[in-house]
Amino acid sequence: MIILLLIFLILAYGATPGYSQGNELPQIEHIIAIGDSLTAGVQNAALRQGVEGGEIESLVGLFQNSGYAYLIAKQINPTNPDKVLPLPLIERPGIPNAIIGYNISPGEGEDIIRLEPGESHGRVNPSVQPFNLAIPGATLNDALTKLPSHSQLEQLILGQPSGRARSQVQLALDLFTEQGLDPRKTLIIVWLGNNDTLHAILDGDLTELTPPSAFMRDYLRVIGFLRQTGAHMVVATLPDTTIMPYLLDPVEVAIICQMAGKYNFSNTTDFMNFLEALDLNRSDKVSAMALPFILGQKPLEPLPPNLVFTPQEILTIRKAIKTFNLIIKLTAISYDIPMVDVYYATNKAHEEGREIVIDGQRFMLTTGLCGGLFSLDVVHPSNTGHALLAQQFIGVINNTIGQGREIINPIDDDDELKNIVKKDPLGPVVKGCAALLTTDP
Repeated sequence: MIILLLIFLILAYGATPGYSQGNELPQIEHIIAIGDSLTAGVQNAALRQGVEGGEIESLVGLFQNSGYAYLIAKQINPTNPDKVLPLPLIERPGIPNAIIGYNISPGEGEDIIRLEPGESHGRVNPSVQPFNLAIPGATLNDALTKLPSHSQLEQLILGQPSGRARSQVQLALDLFTEQGLDPRKTLIIVWLGNNDTLHAILDGDLTELTPPSAFMRDYLRVIGFLRQTGAHMVVATLPDTTIMPYLLDPVEVAIICQMAGKYNFSNTTDFMNFLEALDLNRSDKVSAMALPFILGQKPLEPLPPNLVFTPQEILTIRKAIKTFNLIIKLTAISYDIPMVDVYYATNKAHEEGREIVIDGQRFMLTTGLCGGLFSLDVVHPSNTGHALLAQQFIGVINNTIGQGREIINPIDDDDELKNIVKKDPLGPVVKGCAALLTTDP
């Protein structure tokens, strides 16, 4: 039924002809990025400009400047990536304030989550028109229809410097005339749909999953509008949000509790009693937001239902993700749009890990807690995670739009990737993640 409906909607929305690559090798000079927090470059729960140096910076990374889309821009124009993809740079400590660590054994009145102090005053570069239009928290429908409103980030990204209220898609369309962009030299990155499942996980409410029919309608409209520009385009599938370290196995919860000195597990019975007190089954998944609840109480009480996911609920979320990805894939195939299979890549990393050798030492990158691929918010990628995403995008772009030739310089494993991993404050070499998970009072 979904396939038949998709064919019908393609016929309805897809009358506009797409671009023809021809035999001439394309030259990409500009990128327009449409998406959510993953494309915006959020790390450690904050959208924030990267600043070289400083104690906090050495711990938590480069943020917007490390995002996969900006890394692609760097590979296109190493000396001036801001010309390729201008960013709406947000002043430190970010919006919201960036996470700089955790204290899993806080004292009286202290918070478990440590935030970078201060208050951001907004855009560092308010007069610059950004080409990265991605809005943290945006759903597919938001990108299509939502205008800047009460949200500070929406105003800072979509509202400056023009002051006009436009959605991501509308602003992307207008940039071609307002900025005089040549569609033959412009690449539009479209990675939308992550929050159409993620909101259900973060809020613990599966009714927030976007209905497949609505997702299909909106995705076809987004692609249909953007194809009218005649620009090059690349889309991406959605990762399985149930494998991110935000969702903890009960064993991981028990380990953190033991590290915090809150509970002592000397045998299997202790662990089973722990599960019973929290009203957990061994096969459940626990939201990371449950940790303050668990660590802050003794004796234990059952967790609120919105912080626990049963195996059936996990299956429901995964079914929605697979359905959305089917829509993305069929749309890409129908319109001959290059597609990055992030779902496949992240699942492979989850199941097998990613081994990397640096200075003769072998390190295994994983999707687990402090596994090197996620930042401190356990939802968004680390510098290393973004670099691997950029590798995937560049590979697909070169093989399709570039017709097998390197129109974008690859991020090679032997030099550039290893350098990023080596310097990543949350990676396996620096081991910053483990250092920031403390039990200091």
